[in-house]
Amino acid sequence: MIGIDWGTTSFRAFRIARDGTIRDRRASPRGILNVPDNRFGETLREEIGPWLAAGDDHVLLSGMVGSRQGWKEAPYLTCPAGAPETVEIPVRVAVVQAGVNERVLTTKVYRTTVSMSEAGGAFSVVGEDLLFNMPAQLTSESFVLYVGFDPQAVTPPAKPSRRK
Repeated sequence: MIGIDWGTTSFRAFRIARDGTIRDRRASPRGILNVPDNRFGETLREEIGPWLAAGDDHVLLSGMVGSRQGWKEAPYLTCPAGAPETVEIPVRVAVVQAGVNERVLTTKVYRTTVSMSEAGGAFSVVGEDLLFNMPAQLTSESFVLYVGFDPQAVTPPAKPSRRK
């Protein structure tokens, strides 16, 4: 897939692999105000033509390209747009030995529910089952505890099997 961030003064393109990693990128000063005679299609092909020729056939356009001055005006959605009151997210907790040669001592993904509001979402994670053998030479200053959203752990919940 090719993701395009086409702003007012800049054009940025990202060639994205199936796993979400960025395989290639390019940028130019060809923002929507620098496209002559509304030739957006031609400009797009000039910018990402080699990627299209290599087989990438899904292109996602975002940014000012969807404005009134852009290629095609995208209508606004009346808000709130029906976001859920709560969402379940995967949170990874990792204990890492700090230093020049960082080493993960243990890591685990927890699922937690986030209550959404206009101000954002607040959540907490209690992981009483995160166990690891702490090497003798380590002190509490020798390790770092990382906690954060883990997009790689997003998988749909397993459906319960039906036995007849």
